[in-house]
Amino acid sequence: EGETFIRRSLEESERVQ
Repeated sequence: EGETFIRRSLEESERVQ
């Protein structure tokens, strides 16, 4: 379902930090 969206958000969050 929306797991890809959550996974992508997590990856982007890690890149921002």
